[in-house]
Amino acid sequence: KFSFYEDAIQYENFQLNRDLPVLIFHGINDETVPFNVSVNYLKIHSSVKLILLNSDHSLASELKFLGEMTRNFLNLND
Repeated sequence: KFSFYEDAIQYENFQLNRDLPVLIFHGINDETVPFNVSVNYLKIHSSVKLILLNSDHSLASELKFLGEMTRNFLNLND
């Protein structure tokens, strides 16, 4: 909801002091959030793994792949 954004902009921007592992999936056909947002985030955060997919904002066409990659990232494989 937009109220979340309105609340967030009240706070000073700060950097996290910890380098946490992050997995980002982003569709290159995303019309809501351009994939360059994730590419730029990757440039300044060394622990990010970015996977660009031939999909839109919903990533609905990639659900099986998302599940597999998430399990691998979290080391949840059998």
